[in-house]
Amino acid sequence: MVWIFAPTSSVLNLLNPVVLDVEGYTGVLGGCRIRLDRNENPYGASPNVIKVLVRNLDKINRYPDIERIEELSKKIAEYCKTDYSNIVVTCGSDCAIELVAKAFLRPGDAALTVTPTFTMYKRACRLASARVIESPLRPSNFSIDEEDFLAKTRAAKILFLSNPNNPTGNLLVSQSLLESILERDSLVVVIDEAYYEYSGMTFASLVESYHNLVVLRTFSKAFGLAGLRIGYAIASSEVAEVLRRIKLPYDLTLLSIEAAIAALEDLQHVRTTVLATARERDRLSKGLFQLGFRVFPSTANFLMFSTRERRVNSKELCRQLALRGIAIRDLSSAGLDPWYARVTVGRESENELLLDALQEILEGEDRDY
Repeated sequence: MVWIFAPTSSVLNLLNPVVLDVEGYTGVLGGCRIRLDRNENPYGASPNVIKVLVRNLDKINRYPDIERIEELSKKIAEYCKTDYSNIVVTCGSDCAIELVAKAFLRPGDAALTVTPTFTMYKRACRLASARVIESPLRPSNFSIDEEDFLAKTRAAKILFLSNPNNPTGNLLVSQSLLESILERDSLVVVIDEAYYEYSGMTFASLVESYHNLVVLRTFSKAFGLAGLRIGYAIASSEVAEVLRRIKLPYDLTLLSIEAAIAALEDLQHVRTTVLATARERDRLSKGLFQLGFRVFPSTANFLMFSTRERRVNSKELCRQLALRGIAIRDLSSAGLDPWYARVTVGRESENELLLDALQEILEGEDRDY
């Protein structure tokens, strides 16, 4: 959705012009009983997390203790096999994206990302008054066009990459390519590993060797804490100290801190749900393929598929599914042609209902919209 702003009072004329060029975020409206549009963990958080939340409900009149934030940072560092000084805990990884952009970008600086990708990178950079440069992924398989990409890195001060990429699901960058980029110490490289637990690929260990690397993670996906908004950055101790200094105090809630600590104390729950998601991802991929869709390989907890092969406009397909109580993501708003959709891997029962609904739609509407 494009927001066209027309000031209606004199005070609105005082707004920073930068905010007028930033589009508001629009998600899928509520009302669907099956939500397969937001890449959440359908199995939920660890039972230990629920117990901890209930135990701390009578404390929500208090600000969180600094000692508990430090305890969480230490547990994250242990989980990431890094030093406590390299960790910055934030209110979701979205806030970490904004924090990094705020720390490094000046008005007029150039920020590079690929397209299609997570929209928050572009948003954060524009709010920092930076110019956004985009390197289109190859349309055949949505891999990086290295010639175009590397040429554009020379003009950029900061680079944002999602690995695995959202919404395509594939790993974009190898360690050899990343290290060749990191050799340029005039470029800050931000790797968003929101789906690390699903892909198993991480570059977190490189922050000790490359001080221009920042790795972002979240508790919203595999840990099942999307509603509590907690993420973190992994960076060199010098960069991490700066990020801690400029982030808002008390941006984390008491409940989110305690929930994240409890989640890290039950990693078996994470492993179990990740394995279940991988099994369902394979089954769902086969089901979509059998319905005639082109399904792209994914190492995350979602699948992107093309509707072109069935001559179905993705926006209309999503509308038809919503009428049946199922939400998936139309990707025409992500800069793609109107033939792509993204679906979160749900529980077996949810995936079965989705496949049945798709078959019903295709049998009744096998034509151009």
